[in-house]
This record gives sequence, structure tokens and C-alpha cells, in this order.
Amino acid sequence: MWGFIDFVKVYGLVPLDAILGVPEKRYGDHFDDVGMPMGLMSLIVRALLGVALAVAVNQILNNGVWSPLWTVISVVLAVLLALIPEQTPENTPETPRNKPLEKVFFIVNSESSTNARLGLFLLTALIFTFLSSFIPTGIIGNAEGKASSMPPSMPSPTPKASPGSPSESQRRKIPSPPRADPCRLVDAVRLGRFGKTEIDPAYGNFDRCDVLIYPPGEDEVDVKVEFDPGPLPEQTTSSETMKNVIVMKEPAQSTECERRMAFSADNDTIVSVTAKRGEKGRTSLCDIADTAAEIAAEKLGAGELEKYPRSLPQDSLANEDACALLSPDTLGEFVPGVDAANPYVGYGNWTCKWSSTTGDLRVNLHFDQGRQPDSTDGAPTRLNGYRAFVERWADDERACLTQVVYRSYPDRYGRTKAETLQLLVDGSFPMDRLCRVSTELAYSATAQLRGAA
Repeated sequence: MWGFIDFVKVYGLVPLDAILGVPEKRYGDHFDDVGMPMGLMSLIVRALLGVALAVAVNQILNNGVWSPLWTVISVVLAVLLALIPEQTPENTPETPRNKPLEKVFFIVNSESSTNARLGLFLLTALIFTFLSSFIPTGIIGNAEGKASSMPPSMPSPTPKASPGSPSESQRRKIPSPPRADPCRLVDAVRLGRFGKTEIDPAYGNFDRCDVLIYPPGEDEVDVKVEFDPGPLPEQTTSSETMKNVIVMKEPAQSTECERRMAFSADNDTIVSVTAKRGEKGRTSLCDIADTAAEIAAEKLGAGELEKYPRSLPQDSLANEDACALLSPDTLGEFVPGVDAANPYVGYGNWTCKWSSTTGDLRVNLHFDQGRQPDSTDGAPTRLNGYRAFVERWADDERACLTQVVYRSYPDRYGRTKAETLQLLVDGSFPMDRLCRVSTELAYSATAQLRGAA
């Protein structure tokens, strides 16, 4: 405290002795009130003041975003500030006394190196902040993405690429599964302004992460961040660029609002952000979706997926290929006219869909995470040693679902979760036939799994 007061007094910025009633400290014995040598005390105080100045300047000029380069410059300048020669009665200029405040406020010791170093600190900070707006985010590599120097409603400037060479955004892609962790693209704290939040990484397939929001007095809102096969759909709605990420806005629905994003229009993987709930509520779903999309774009642009790769257990179902679990011969036996060579393949090969070319029978094999199935989820059975449950699918009266429990595990909250293989068959067949086809195909698929039941 004394060191800070003396620092301000040396600058002549404000007469603290008069305003705060602080008695002038004496330097005769060069010890402070707690017995610490004044040289060490002054060094510590000036070092802390340097750090405080670095934080303040970064907060004002760089929106509080720290990059490695900015951190190094701030530390160096803080050290320079800490090494300013200690002010003693022999080298401290006399501060004018008994003068009106307006005459004392801007008096500065022009001969002191302190002012020169402080000026250098602020000038360098300004220059760095100006230049950093031209440095690509991938080079700076900060944790949250460099703050844009333009309002959010305006697209960030895109550097011109030389003829024949792709731009930075066109070169960047979503990392390969399963190491890309969708939960790195969410922030429950920032979404907390809409209500109590909870992150659930096991609310669906391995390609998604959900933030559950509980607005006061309203139904739960599920914010789903999901990897999907690209490219982006043809632009039919509004879009903007945030942190070098293209964000497309889908038309709002009564119970759902979706945003899609990618580094470029032809990326083979995109990110979908969807806010949805069961019934209407007061809180705008699109406000939630826009906030979640902004968070995801910032984290994508800052390289969060590359910096923090996901590590799944060796025995996880995520290490399987859904499309490889059913052979063309098996599909042809149960699905007349199936186009086995051209299935729809989801992100990570964790979803595979086949359709008949001669009828409306469709097969959807995908992986899922969530609550462990039990007898309330259908008729129990065993398929190649795996527990399974077969039922008419609640969302479609023309579909039958077989859920196979691959493995169970405790989640971060101590709750039991399960990885499941789900085989859904739908079409205009009788329900008993749909369930028989679903069960037979699930039996064939589980025979190809590498994990032990």
C-alpha cells in the first residue's frame, strides 16, 4: 500500500497525502512498518503494479484475451517497470505542496526514467494491439479466440489469398474423429444468463455435446452442439462470419432454433448448434442459439479442438464402424432392393443408414449414450451375449427399435450411463415384421463387435 502511494506521489498524479490523510513515509532507516527492507518491498509492489497495468491495458485494448505473444510482452514490460530505481529522498523530486488540485494533477517528473518506461509500456501495448488485428488467429493461438475489432454484426475482414492458393479458413478443418471433442465448443457459464445449466456429454451419439438449461418457471431447453457431415447447405438464409467461421442461421421453428457453421462452405464437416424444448416458453430459443453459436465459433477459431483432443476409452463403442457391422448380403436378406453400396454415413462412421430402392423400408444403425436401458424400454432379450430391448418406437408408429447395451460406466456425477447400439427399422410393414427385421439385423451387427459382452 505504501509503495503504491509513493509511486503515485512520485508521478505527481494526485496529492494522496492530503486526500487520504496518509502520513508521509520516511526513508531514514529504509524499512517499512512490517520490518521488510524497503528495497525488496518496493520491488514487490512495483512488480505487482506492473502486472496490474498489463492486465488493465489488455482488458481495455484486447478485450481481456491473452495470447502467448501478448503474455510475453506484458511480462517483459512488467519486469522493466519493477526494475525502476527506487525513489529515495536523494533522487525523488520535490512534489509541489499546497497547490490547488487542478495544478498538481498533471505534474510529472520529466527527468525520471519511470515516466519513460511507463510511456514505453503503453506505446508498445497500443502498437501490439493494433498489429494483432492483422495476425491470423491460428498463429496467435489464444485460448478463446482473438476479439474482433468490429461490432459483432459486421463480418470480420478476410485476408486476400494469392491466386490458386486456399485461404486460411479454407485450409482449416474440424479435426478427425474421435479426437474432436464437441464439449470443447460449449460454455455453461456464458449460457447461465438464461437459467441454471448442466453440461451432459452423454446425451446422444459421440458426435454431440448438450448443455441443459433450466430457465426459471419454464421447460428445460436442450442446447445441442453436434458435428455433421458437410458441406454447408446452399445459402438460403442470413449468415455472418465470426472468428473466420461462417455461421448460417436456419429459420426459427416453434420449438427449435438452429445455427450451422464451418471454416468454409466446402468443409467436409460442419458444426450444428440447436436450441430446442418440448413446448413454447418466454425465453427466445434463437437468442440462446445465437449465444451458443457465438461461443462455438470463438472456440473453433481459437483452435480449442486441436489444443484439447478427446481421449475415449479403448473399450468404447466409438472405436467401432457402424457401416461395417452389416454386410451387403445381410442387408439384402432382410431389406428387399436395398442400396447397400451407398448408405448415408454420419460423422465418425457412428451412424449408417440404408434404404430400399423398391419400397419404403429403411434401416438406421447408430450409436448412442445416455441412461442405461431396462425393461421399460422394450421386451428384454440377449443378442450374442449383449443385453437388448426391442420395442415399437415411440416417435413413429411405423418403426421398431432394438437397443443393445454395449457397456455401462459412471459419468462425472456418479450416475450410471450406457453406450448402446441402436437399430431402427421403419416402413409400411406390419409391426411384428419390422421388429423381427430390427432384431435380426441387430443380432448380425453385434456378432461383428470387437468388445466382449
